Amino acid sequence: MAFSPDIALQYLDRARARGQLAHAYIVSGLNSEARLAFAGELARRLNGSEAPGLEAMAAEGVHVVEAQSKSRAIVVDQIRALEHVIHQRARQGRHKIGVIVEADRMNPQATNAFLKTLEEPPPDSLLLLLTGSPSQLLETVLSRCLRITLSEPEGEAAVLSDGQARLAEALAAHFAKPPTPARALALVRVYAAVLAEEKAAMAEACATEYKREAAHYDRKTDAAAWLRQREEYYEALAQARYLEARSRALGLVILWLGDLIRRRSGHPRLAFPQYETLITQAASTLPLEDWLRRMACLEDLRRSYETNVNEALATELAFLGALG
Repeated sequence: MAFSPDIALQYLDRARARGQLAHAYIVSGLNSEARLAFAGELARRLNGSEAPGLEAMAAEGVHVVEAQSKSRAIVVDQIRALEHVIHQRARQGRHKIGVIVEADRMNPQATNAFLKTLEEPPPDSLLLLLTGSPSQLLETVLSRCLRITLSEPEGEAAVLSDGQARLAEALAAHFAKPPTPARALALVRVYAAVLAEEKAAMAEACATEYKREAAHYDRKTDAAAWLRQREEYYEALAQARYLEARSRALGLVILWLGDLIRRRSGHPRLAFPQYETLITQAASTLPLEDWLRRMACLEDLRRSYETNVNEALATELAFLGALG
C-alpha cells in the first residue's frame, strides 16, 4: 500500500516512539526529488536537526551515497565509507543514518558488501534505500528491508506523466457512460499503448546511457568484459523500469475504481478530485458490492503480474471483469 509522505512519516514517528523502528527501509514511489525530501525530513525528525538538506547533515551522522559520475554505478568503496560512518558511536539520542540514492545502481561488489551491514546493523543506525526501481534490487536486499511506497497526498490531484494523464482521461471518458465489454476492451488498448510508449522511451534512455559509457571506455584494453556487464545491466534496468511503470499504470486504474468505491460509501476524499462530479455520478450507477467485486479483478491482476502470466491476456480478462 502507498502512503503520502506525511502519513508515512507519522507511522515512522509512532514506530520510533514504540521502539519498533526498523533498521532499513526501501523508499520508492513519486520522483527522486520527493524521495530525497522524504529522507531529509525523516532524518531531521530522528536527530532533531535544523539543517536544510541531507548533505548539510554530514556532521550529524548522516551519510549520503550516490552513483559516481562516470560509471553511474555505486561502487564498493562508497559502501565501505558508509559502513565507517554508521559504525561510529551515535550522539546521545541520535541515529547514524545512511541514505543510498538510487540504490538499484549498486554494482554486485557494492551489494555484497552492503548485505553484511544489513545482516548485522550497528545499534542506533538507520539505512534508507531510495529507488524508483525496487524490483531491480536483489531479493536478499528486499527481504531485509521494510518497504515504504510514497504517493500523492489524499485530496490533491496526482502529478501525472503525459501517458498517465492520457490514461486518466480515457478512464474519465469510460466512466462517463455505463460500462460495456466493448468499451472495456477499448480502454485496454489505451492502457497497452501508454505502456508500450513508456517501455520504448525507457529502452531508448538506457541505450543512450550505455552508448555514452561505451564511448568513454571502449578505448581501454580491458573494457570488453566490463561493457558486456554494463549492457546487461542496462537491459535489466530498462525491464525493471517498465515493470515499475506497469505497476504505476495499474495503480492509477485501481485509484480510479477506489474513488468510485469511496464516493459510493460516502467517503469525502478522492485521489482524483478534478473528476469529482463524474465520479459521483458514476459511483451511483452500481451498488457498493458490485464495485468491490470489480476492484477484486484488478487486485487479482496485480498479483498475476508477479507471475509468468501472459500479460496481454491477463490484462484483457481483468479489465473485462472490472470495467466491462
